[in-house]
Amino acid sequence: MGAIIVGVGVVLLGAAVNMVWQGQGYPDYAEATGTVTEGTTQSLSARFRTYHVSFRTPDNELYEFTERIRGAPAVHAGAEVVVKYDPDEPTRATIPHEPLWTAILMCAGIGVFMLCVGFLAIIHTGRRIRNGAR
Repeated sequence: MGAIIVGVGVVLLGAAVNMVWQGQGYPDYAEATGTVTEGTTQSLSARFRTYHVSFRTPDNELYEFTERIRGAPAVHAGAEVVVKYDPDEPTRATIPHEPLWTAILMCAGIGVFMLCVGFLAIIHTGRRIRNGAR
């Protein structure tokens, strides 16, 4: 049981690290100016917005991608946005945005808590086995 709890903690910490990395703006990516071709809100509380964006690389190749961002400001079709893309694979593109620190801190905090509880459960189980109890 303790190992499962530790596993959940590791997954939550990994999710927090991933959210921070995504918010860093992909430092190895190239930058281009993109155009929003369509933007929609996908929840009743307008927390998630989906943008369809097109951009051109320096060799004038046109690429399009869809980005779903939580907490993004409303951007209308035709608006220009900064696009970060992998120069080796321009289909891997994103709109840089600020990380959601509340979600990051919650994932990290719960992850650390789960790790501690899991390790304590493993230690407690080990002591019970050594003392002959089950």
